[in-house]
Amino acid sequence: MPTDICMCTGGDCPQKEHCLRFTGAIYGRQDFFGTPPYLQHPNQCEYFLDDRPSPEAVRIQAYSFWQQAGCPSGRDMSYWFRAEAYLLELRRR
Repeated sequence: MPTDICMCTGGDCPQKEHCLRFTGAIYGRQDFFGTPPYLQHPNQCEYFLDDRPSPEAVRIQAYSFWQQAGCPSGRDMSYWFRAEAYLLELRRR
């Protein structure tokens, strides 16, 4: 988690659960927006930082888990979901 980004309290923002400015861990002193920058009428936030890992990162991690398990067949989605959860947890620490 970068410590040099301005964090957000979330407020009524529907995107907050996937925004790194809301979900990220806080270490020491941290700056926050005075009010959440989400704009309801255009339904967007120009400061949104997606906290979900990229599909490429998930694919690489899932492949690693699959190899560690001995390359079994038929469980590809379970490795995908496991990798996605693992990468999300790493990002939120």
